[in-house]
Formats: sequence, structure tokens, C-alpha cells
Amino acid sequence: MTDKLVIHQVATAKAIRILEAIGAKYAIHIGDEVYGTLKVETEPKRNRVYAHGETRAYYWPMIENLNVGDSASVPFAHFDPKILASNISANCVHAWGAGNAMTARNDVNQTIEVLRLG
Repeated sequence: MTDKLVIHQVATAKAIRILEAIGAKYAIHIGDEVYGTLKVETEPKRNRVYAHGETRAYYWPMIENLNVGDSASVPFAHFDPKILASNISANCVHAWGAGNAMTARNDVNQTIEVLRLG
């Protein structure tokens, strides 16, 4: 048994004694080991509407070469406009920095308008 494993076991045992002494309900997960009887529900993974990178592959070619002051219109196509607008805004921040682009949803023309500010 390695010293690291021994110290972890000692620390775990001490933590359990303290929790039990104060009457706490607990669940401790260390690797594959589970201590305590408290059931912890894990959050379900977020269900993605689109595959990773799918929206970016669609809109990025339309906006990647925008210079300061330029604008572009990205059609909704088959994408949810709210998700598309959010993804475009996030990627503009990532690519050009916060405050350097503005997006607006144009429901009449079924587009997301993108204006590069900086």
C-alpha cells in the first residue's frame, strides 16, 4: 500500500467519524468507493438539440470575415432562432472579444443580424 493511499484512507475515515458524530447524512464518492447512505442524484446530461459544432459550421462562414463596421445576415434555416442567436453571440465574444459585436433577431426576414463593432 502506498503512503498516498494510506493518508487518503486515514483522512476519509476521519471525515466519516466527524460527519457521524454530528449526525450528518452524507454520501462520499471517491473513485469507485461510496461511503454513507445518502442518495445523491446526479444532474442529467443536457440534451443537445444539435450536434456539437453543427450551428457554428453553418453560421461561421457567413460572419468570420467581417471587418469592423461590417454586418451580415444569417438565415434561421432549420435552426431554432433562439439557439442560433445565442450561439452566434457567444462565438462573436470568443472570436472578437466582449462588446465587439452586436446581434439582433429579425423575425420578419427570418435572420440573425450581426454587426461587428470592434
